[in-house]
Amino acid sequence: MTKTEKIRRNQIKLRNKFFEKINTFKKKNIDISKSIFTFGCTWQPNASFYHLKYLAKPSLNRFLSLFYYLLLDTLFVATLKNFRVRLTKYNHRYNNLILTWGGERDFDKNGNYFDKKFSSSNKSNKILWYVLGHENLSKIKKAKNTTIHYNEKISYNVIFLLKKIIQVFYRNNFSIKKTIHYINFYTLFAENLAQEIYKCVKECKIKNIEIPYEGQPFQDYLIKFLKKKLSKVKVIGYAHSSQPLPLHLIYKDNMIDKLIAHNQNQYFHLNKRLFWPKKKLFLEKSKKVRKLDKKKYLNKIIIPYGFESIENIIETIRHLIIKKKLNIKKFDIRNHPLMRHSKKHSQLINSLQKLKKLNFNIDKFSKNKSTIIIGPTSAVPEALQTVDNVFHIYEDGITQTYSNYFWPDIQVESVDNSVIKYSTNDKSKLFIK
Repeated sequence: MTKTEKIRRNQIKLRNKFFEKINTFKKKNIDISKSIFTFGCTWQPNASFYHLKYLAKPSLNRFLSLFYYLLLDTLFVATLKNFRVRLTKYNHRYNNLILTWGGERDFDKNGNYFDKKFSSSNKSNKILWYVLGHENLSKIKKAKNTTIHYNEKISYNVIFLLKKIIQVFYRNNFSIKKTIHYINFYTLFAENLAQEIYKCVKECKIKNIEIPYEGQPFQDYLIKFLKKKLSKVKVIGYAHSSQPLPLHLIYKDNMIDKLIAHNQNQYFHLNKRLFWPKKKLFLEKSKKVRKLDKKKYLNKIIIPYGFESIENIIETIRHLIIKKKLNIKKFDIRNHPLMRHSKKHSQLINSLQKLKKLNFNIDKFSKNKSTIIIGPTSAVPEALQTVDNVFHIYEDGITQTYSNYFWPDIQVESVDNSVIKYSTNDKSKLFIK
């Protein structure tokens, strides 16, 4: 059995275990719309991520990692008291609300907001943009047709945390098992946000809500909450990213009215692999990428939001250069946009710059259009539109790599330890022009 076939089989096993676990939770009356254990996160270290890792391969180390992140996600509840909601004009009527997330750089000095996931701005007076800040947005003093919801400062209110633990314990009839599902930042943020969005929707007479959908607790619980309170409001999800193992999008009796896929392979795995009924699925062109940029991935090294070992990444790329005769002197290094202040990312960039200067004594370099992508990624379907060979340096084969089980039009070839090459014979199935 090849390495890629083994990864494919393990992905199927993990999907099955995760789906069975969700059904078990339902039978035990766990609210799966807001449980931390029903969010299939594969790209960011948190309790849900390590729950998947433990399901994939149980071990003491993985259990301890899961326990650690459960404690960490519980501790982050103490920051919820610092969240602020500003700028909403409740006396204005809007037709639609778009719930998204952004940062300070997405606003200009005149209060104009531009959203990269929708390639759209806040100029229409018929649309209210509800922006969750992934950083402090207190410097934003004005923004047209926009509500901002953000953490004003990172500080931990222990008394607030203790009160929340007691409240959750009491609300769940002193059940420790249920409390474990709900006493975390993701769940309690979902409950708080649902109340704020409900107020916006009711006061501003909102008819439709659009979400860049990721199956996160704040999204699933919000949809369920609103549908019970305001059943006529339509909720549309847009599956904006193309994760390799998209367990975050697994169907969980979602009350969303429709979910939009942005390529045929995504539509395929939502229906055939993740159990979404066809009546809820629609296929449209990408809102995120309106027009392909031929230089976006050409001769690039793409750094992810998170990674583990700088040493392993550099050594792996060194072997790849020799094996595939890559001339990375011509490659640009592209950091993740949210990690521009990360010391760890700066260290990796410095190490890659040093690697680019080395002489590998290669007589003839490959002329193929190539890119190197590191770690968790959703970029491969887009990159294959303009690049011949996509080399993927992965740290976890099951959660980070593409397989033809979920992505039938992506060909997968194992190149080396922790390196996969992707190609395709049908670009049109991965991107709608």
